[in-house]
Amino acid sequence: MRRGPRVLASRLPWAHLVRSWVAWALVLTVGLGALVTTVVAMERQLYTEALDTLRTQGQLIAEDTVGVSGSSVPLTPDAQEHLRAHVDRLRESGHLIGLQVWTSGGALVFAYPEAAVVAAPHDAPRVRVGRDTIELDSNHGTFRSDDVLTRLTVGKSAIMVVAMLPPSAFKEILLRGELRLMALAVVSLVAFTVVWVSLRRRTLAREREARRDPLTGLGNRIRLTEAINRLGERPFALVMLDLCAFKEVNDTLGHAAGDSVLTSVAGTLKGSVRPGDLVVRHAGDEFAILLADVEDPDRAVGIAEHLCERLSNAHPTVGGVTLDIRANCGVTLGRGGHTDAATALREADVAMYGARNAGIRVGRYDPDHDDHDADRLALLAQLRQAIAHEGLALHYQPIVTAASGAHRGAAGVAIGPNERVNVVEALVRWDHPARGRIPPDVFVPLAEHTDLIGPLTTWILEHAIAQASSWQDSDLDMGVAINLSPRALRHELTAQVLTLLHHHHLSADRLTLEVTETAIAADPAEATATLSTLSAAGISISLDDFGSGYTSISHLTDLPVSELKIDRSLASAVTQRAEQATVVASIIDLGHRLGLTITAEGIEDTPTRDLLLGLGCDSIQGYLYSPALPPHQLEGWLTSHAYPGIVTGG
Repeated sequence: MRRGPRVLASRLPWAHLVRSWVAWALVLTVGLGALVTTVVAMERQLYTEALDTLRTQGQLIAEDTVGVSGSSVPLTPDAQEHLRAHVDRLRESGHLIGLQVWTSGGALVFAYPEAAVVAAPHDAPRVRVGRDTIELDSNHGTFRSDDVLTRLTVGKSAIMVVAMLPPSAFKEILLRGELRLMALAVVSLVAFTVVWVSLRRRTLAREREARRDPLTGLGNRIRLTEAINRLGERPFALVMLDLCAFKEVNDTLGHAAGDSVLTSVAGTLKGSVRPGDLVVRHAGDEFAILLADVEDPDRAVGIAEHLCERLSNAHPTVGGVTLDIRANCGVTLGRGGHTDAATALREADVAMYGARNAGIRVGRYDPDHDDHDADRLALLAQLRQAIAHEGLALHYQPIVTAASGAHRGAAGVAIGPNERVNVVEALVRWDHPARGRIPPDVFVPLAEHTDLIGPLTTWILEHAIAQASSWQDSDLDMGVAINLSPRALRHELTAQVLTLLHHHHLSADRLTLEVTETAIAADPAEATATLSTLSAAGISISLDDFGSGYTSISHLTDLPVSELKIDRSLASAVTQRAEQATVVASIIDLGHRLGLTITAEGIEDTPTRDLLLGLGCDSIQGYLYSPALPPHQLEGWLTSHAYPGIVTGG
């Protein structure tokens, strides 16, 4: 089943979603980490600034104290007076509450005012700055003070100055820091929001692009799948539409013209459906239309017919050429929650190709005609293994020629005074190890619709020619007839057949190739050229299933055919219907006038055989004589039916 190119880049897989959320998590983590790091750094800076302020205030006092006295002895009255004046000035300015001067030995040498003495230096070895208070750790425990103390050792005299500072200055520092921190938090939040919005927009844009066909602007398969999944329990119809002869537009006018046609078709379809319906470009020149709340098959087919009609009336002009757009549609019905998108698409696709093969515009899905199920896929894989590992076998059915019939190359075996077998038809058989005997009409069409028909044809040719070669060298000198698939009639077939004949040393007149009208009609020119070359090499060409088509007679004068095989539907009914006998008699007469041998297949009773021979038929094939048999059973059958024995020679 043909498929156009898929827009794989537009798909939004789980991996992309995971990457997107991981990116978001990383951005959030980095942002919060940077914010926490900044907060910690600012806190440390605030503490540093507070301590520096305390130390600066204390340093000024210490310098003044050193200037008064450089020894550890109690300060002189003049020095104390000078220091009191200095403390008064600082107290008036609000920079100081009180002051103490201690010696390194722990003696208090100065305190002003006396009420400011709250702790000895050895009780306050360090100052820890907090957000709202200053904690003084002492040997007697921890206590809090609204005032701030700082101490430092001055000069060689190891005089220790303890300054009691008001909390207002420190609180101002904290307040300014908090304001800066709040500003930083606001800026960080704004920046993070901008980045988040930008990334979110890009993510949403990528998600939209992943669901959109870039050429037509329609949705794609992902969009269709999501729409079906959102239907809940609602019924729906899915229409698959494929343009006819689109390849010719690309080949003749170029791919740019093809793109213009696709864009025009997309616009026509979108303008021809209901507001709630969804039109998507499925692949290549295929479009899918989802019709919600449609459960009547006739209504769905009617909508599909309407779409085809609208397209046929559009007549787009591309490159100065007005085009006539034709399409085939396939319709299937489903219900949300019960029919998944993949199943609906496959069923609509099967219906569409059924419509194309039947020569109609719209086809409705019929499960009885759906041979593209999982079981057949498994069978296809098993057939491939059977071909590769000799899992197939050839059986051979005798073709009995009347004594008056045309000579078929090989001497053959006489099985009666007026009957001879000099050709057998090779028929492939498959005995499946689990399923048993699988009929050829099941697995051969399966191979014909895949690339397996080539290996299967090669296998049949090689084994049948090898078997005929072994008979040629024995007393059972018989030719072999081989059916050819329509897809086998390629120019490569000539070299393949002639190589096998040469390799197995089989005379060309021992080989008959049977083809059907369908095989010829697929590509008449190549089929005629291939068959003409094979015929010129001495190989007989037989037109199989003659009478089942409508134009077979027109090929008789063009093809190098040496035999007509009347289809079993005609030959087996000659005794039941007089008009059928008249038709068969006409075919026999026509064939003889053209110099052809006539064989009737599918004969199972003596009256039918006798009537056909009376009408001039040359050969009879069917269960009346024998079914298809393995080589050793066929040889036994020929030996037992030989009359008066095995006849060899010409």
